[in-house]
Amino acid sequence: MREKQFQATKHGNIMQEIYPYWNGYTWVFDDESVNLLAEPFVLGMDLIISNALARLGILEAAKTGFRLSFSNMAFPGFESELLFNRHEAGGAYYDEVNTNEQGWLCPALFLYYKEAPQAIFARYALK
Repeated sequence: MREKQFQATKHGNIMQEIYPYWNGYTWVFDDESVNLLAEPFVLGMDLIISNALARLGILEAAKTGFRLSFSNMAFPGFESELLFNRHEAGGAYYDEVNTNEQGWLCPALFLYYKEAPQAIFARYALK
């Protein structure tokens, strides 16, 4: 059993929520609290999100926006577990445990965490 360590976000919360939406090309999100507007998910993370939403049967409905809850601690109902792979280009690559997909989180990750978490757990839900 691997040890999971608590890491509060820069906001002081363990759980975070953002509200991604489809901009016609990829998933993006806005977060006024950290001055992000249409911040894109790219380099595989967009596919991880699309595939998770498709497995849940909510891909099309989610295009107008959905709630993405995430934490570096496992929580009831999480649907994706991403494990840290490596640092690259100022961000970090993560491997999705259940699907073996890999995606990159850009340096905006560090607006939420002081350092790249060893694991990120996520849940997807319509607003």
